[in-house]
Amino acid sequence: MSILGLSPYTRHHLEKSFNTTPDPHRDRCQAILTADRGQCHVVTAEALTVRPRTLQHWLNASRAQGLDGLSIHWAAGRAPHIPETLTPESST
Repeated sequence: MSILGLSPYTRHHLEKSFNTTPDPHRDRCQAILTADRGQCHVVTAEALTVRPRTLQHWLNASRAQGLDGLSIHWAAGRAPHIPETLTPESST
């Protein structure tokens, strides 16, 4: 029985992704799969060592965007800046 209403295709894709991808995407897949089985959110959050609010954020993103909602979006960060005096000279 699917508590979240996951389709068999989505459940299969999440299980495959869980088995083949490294953390932290793996944790997100596990969170959705355990929530779909009816596991308490607090228990799942403790098992994954995340806050319940983080788990709820993952569930909301999954509901709104499907599997794409579980993607990790890293911030671009600061542009690298190396002073020209420290750049290597070409030997050509």
